Amino acid sequence: MENYGLENGFRLACMYAMFFSFISAIITFIFLRETLQPRTVAKPDLSVRDTFAGLTKLTRTLPTSLKALIVAYALVAFANGAVGQFYVLYAYSVIRLSIFEWVWVVSAQLLLASTLKIPGGWLSDRVGKKKIMIISLLTCAPTAILFSFSQSLIQTMTVALLLVVTGIYYAPAHEALQADLTPRMARGRITAIWDISNAVSAGLGALIGGFTFQSINPVAPFYIFTLVELAAAMLITGMVKEPTVKEV
Repeated sequence: MENYGLENGFRLACMYAMFFSFISAIITFIFLRETLQPRTVAKPDLSVRDTFAGLTKLTRTLPTSLKALIVAYALVAFANGAVGQFYVLYAYSVIRLSIFEWVWVVSAQLLLASTLKIPGGWLSDRVGKKKIMIISLLTCAPTAILFSFSQSLIQTMTVALLLVVTGIYYAPAHEALQADLTPRMARGRITAIWDISNAVSAGLGALIGGFTFQSINPVAPFYIFTLVELAAAMLITGMVKEPTVKEV
């Protein structure tokens, strides 16, 4: 984009994305193998109405810890939706970073996230998934507000990397704990409920974040992020318990 302009640079970036997605699909098709053999069972003849009725019935029978865990992730999705689209707008229009300066910030974030994911998974197994999630939320919550105080590339880079360090461990710990709490026969449906709730929450978060960014104050979405993250931490602290016996 720096060399070819926003329009042609974006088109070239889309071509790169298409090419590497195609390579990824080929690698997955050739090398990925199922580790669990699927069971041969009769497929139920269910209508769409019956399917949604089954999901509704399933949600009523879920353990309290699993319900709270799913709601907590929906809150996190809402919080990230409220700010995720506006970091770059704030950096460009308020902090006055150039496009190329923002590239360095995002690239450093992605590199750091890739480096920290594996030790993060090990840490959650050793320390406890619930503890890691609470620590992650409590430390990540204020960093969004810190971002709104950034005034230079160095300050923005520092806070952006701090966002990664504090937030990278939440999702792996959540997914592992959710698997521990979910019976194997219901994991597909629970994942569907989880995905739907996250998508709806992220969409609502983006809507509210955009409204507050445009109509109230550009820093408003970052304060929303902090408040919602703290609410998720309180929910996990009070209602989620790690199982003594994991579901298999």
